[in-house]
Amino acid sequence: MNPRTPKSRTCGRPEALARLAKAKRYLHWAEAALEEADHDVAAGNAVIAAIAAADAICCVRLGTRSADDDHQAAGALLARADKDAAKALGRVLAVKHRAHYDHVPVPESAAKAAVRGARSVLDAAEAALQA
Repeated sequence: MNPRTPKSRTCGRPEALARLAKAKRYLHWAEAALEEADHDVAAGNAVIAAIAAADAICCVRLGTRSADDDHQAAGALLARADKDAAKALGRVLAVKHRAHYDHVPVPESAAKAAVRGARSVLDAAEAALQA
């Protein structure tokens, strides 16, 4: 049996800028939710922000971004462009299931960590676009 090839999409600077803008909006709402102690919403928006920022990095540095349903594929692709950002994305993705699907609330510490991780990936995306 052959391993499945992750789905991807060709992209460039215009798509990177669009994904970065989206990442900024989701991070804004993640931070706002954190201030309101809505930890599920904070973590959930942080996940989306981090994924969008990862896409921006990949578009500008690799010319392709993940289009796979498995977000771990986005992390593997991102590692080719920015290993530190990929590590931060991995930490954020660790809370995805609980934030988006689980009935158990996300703890404050996990929400704060997710927002910090998303900020780290977003900062890396901004740096990649300035290079």
